[in-house]
Amino acid sequence: MKSVTSAFKSQISKMGKEIDVKITFDQTELTNRDINIVNLSYDGAILKSVMKKLEIDSNVEISKDTWVNFKFGVKTFKNLFNKDDYTKHLLIREDGTENPNSTTTSSSNFISVKPNTTYTESFVCNYKGAIFRVHLFDENKEWIQQATSYTTPSASTSRRSFYFSTTNNTRYIRITFRDTATASQNAKDIQIEEGNVATEYQQFGGDYEYIDYGDFKVVNSEKQEDTNSYKLTCYDKMIEFMKDYEYFGITFPITIRNYLIALCNNLGITYGSLFFANSSKELSYDPFLDANNGSLGYTYRDILDQIAEAGGTHIAISNNVLDTLLPNDTSEQIDSKSLKDINVNFGEVYGPINSVVLSRSGESDNIYLRDEESVTENGLCEIKIIDNQIMNDNNRDTYLPALLGSIDGLTYCINDFQSTGICYLDFLDMYDVIIGDNTYNCIMYNDEINIESGLQENIYTKAPEQSKTDYTKADKTDRKINQAYSIVDKQNLTITNLVSQTTQSQQLNDQRILELQERTNSVVQTLTTTNATIEVMQRDILEGQETLRNNLVNIDINGINVSTNSSAIQTLMTNEKFVIKSGNQTLAFFGYDTDTNSTKAEMDNLTVTNYFIAGVHRVETIRISGEERTGWFYIG
Repeated sequence: MKSVTSAFKSQISKMGKEIDVKITFDQTELTNRDINIVNLSYDGAILKSVMKKLEIDSNVEISKDTWVNFKFGVKTFKNLFNKDDYTKHLLIREDGTENPNSTTTSSSNFISVKPNTTYTESFVCNYKGAIFRVHLFDENKEWIQQATSYTTPSASTSRRSFYFSTTNNTRYIRITFRDTATASQNAKDIQIEEGNVATEYQQFGGDYEYIDYGDFKVVNSEKQEDTNSYKLTCYDKMIEFMKDYEYFGITFPITIRNYLIALCNNLGITYGSLFFANSSKELSYDPFLDANNGSLGYTYRDILDQIAEAGGTHIAISNNVLDTLLPNDTSEQIDSKSLKDINVNFGEVYGPINSVVLSRSGESDNIYLRDEESVTENGLCEIKIIDNQIMNDNNRDTYLPALLGSIDGLTYCINDFQSTGICYLDFLDMYDVIIGDNTYNCIMYNDEINIESGLQENIYTKAPEQSKTDYTKADKTDRKINQAYSIVDKQNLTITNLVSQTTQSQQLNDQRILELQERTNSVVQTLTTTNATIEVMQRDILEGQETLRNNLVNIDINGINVSTNSSAIQTLMTNEKFVIKSGNQTLAFFGYDTDTNSTKAEMDNLTVTNYFIAGVHRVETIRISGEERTGWFYIG
């Protein structure tokens, strides 16, 4: 939430408030006289990064690529003390009696205050032992009691402060302060304001209090001939991440947090604490570059989104600093006087979130973690993360506990409303809207502040895209993975690829061979020739092991070995593997390799006539301008 005083909150909700804007760039400051329209907006989403957009209609031209600073102000009247409205030499004692002839003290006249409210008095007094008192009075200006007394412990030119509270029948206060013939020892710059925190001094009668929204880069500057003004489109520093991601020398392995820091440093972006779930998980390679460190088509912004997903967090720029953010409970209450009478919609409650699903391979390979107690009590509400490259190895389940822990239980009201202006609530701030007897708990995911002839703020939050996972076909871990292997249908003389679920006892090859047409045709031809030429088989039994063979085929305990007179190609089939050789060279191997204790599928050459799928990528032949080319596509 933006840091503002209670006076700002009070004034922003009032009709007829005085507002101001400041646009600063290159030591130039534009104000209301130079600015016609300002529109600040952002569209956020759960577990993503967010970029803020600033649109300006200006009478002054600002060049493209210029960085501008935007401030919005409201005239506030926080200081209740009028330095010109007091009684000199009047001391009000702690029992309420008065001494009109004091040589060291003066007292204010009656100051109107609220009952049951905390106020802070701050001042400068370069004198040790100066006494400051606050007295409470009722609506008839009858003395009630002394609220507090404060004595300066030392001489100092720094501001000091103390706070006090009014009673339920308090309507006025009077304060006493040091006032002598020695001006350097007197109290000055006295301020009384609502709340228990002393803020910057403001003179009585009001002054503008500004919110600094940070810096924005001008990406487009367009002259509008009909109004002789300039339409400027600007974005916050997230715009620097809207660039293609290319190799720049990160050393792996690296933690996800340090990977994010490396991205920021490479782009010259200041970053904050960067605390998020799974931040200490290590990346052993760069999932956004290929094996040769070539581009896979990702932008830096794409990577931020995937880090946010893996970290159960959000990423935003605030006060020119990039940081990771979670929903922030502000305890703010917005009442109906801040709302316009049109477009006020508060719908169903979304949540509580109680399940996270990680999905890949066209959403066919899902693992999940659920808060089963919440699911039983509230029903299922899941967040599905699809094809996240950081969580794409076979250890995805290790990300789930911390990820779910970050968002488990998140609940908020779907809303869409217009207000006369709030302006200090920030991205992910949680707040309550009170209308009559109803309280709606909301979160800031989307906001639009429009400043033209007046101020209007449009706030809306919608539910994330709903997903529904078939949990009977999902698993809680990656201990079971898909494994590809091939068998030979000896009757139909074809090779069929099967996918089985096997328990992972060693590191398995997750590459799937989906189409083997070219090699299959060769094997089928070999088997057809063999089938036609086997006529006489010799049967031997040696040490209890039976062997069948002729010139072309040998069948024994080691499997079926097929060769021809006219070719160096040999084919071996066993209960563990299928192998094609040319002399001592292995052309194709499918099955279990006892040398490496792993299941694998390998070929010397593979020709795919249609398309080939590996993990989340697909390679296929495409035609561009009549020319055949090879295309590599990301499935997602």
